[in-house]
Amino acid sequence: MTINWAAFGSVFLVSVLATLLVTVLFAVGVVAKGRGKLVVAYGSFAVCGAVTLLGIAVILA
Repeated sequence: MTINWAAFGSVFLVSVLATLLVTVLFAVGVVAKGRGKLVVAYGSFAVCGAVTLLGIAVILA
C-alpha cells in the first residue's frame, strides 16, 4: 500500500486554509457585531455558513 503524498498534502492544505477562513470570518463577524456594524457582521456570518455548507456538500457527494 502506498500513499499519494501529493494528494494528501493538497487535502491537508485545503483543510487548513478552509479552517482558517471560517475562523477568521466568524471572528470578523463577532467584532463587527460588537461595534454595531450589522451589515458586515451578517455578511461575514453568511459567508461563513456558506463555506461550512459547501464543505458538508463536498463530504456527502
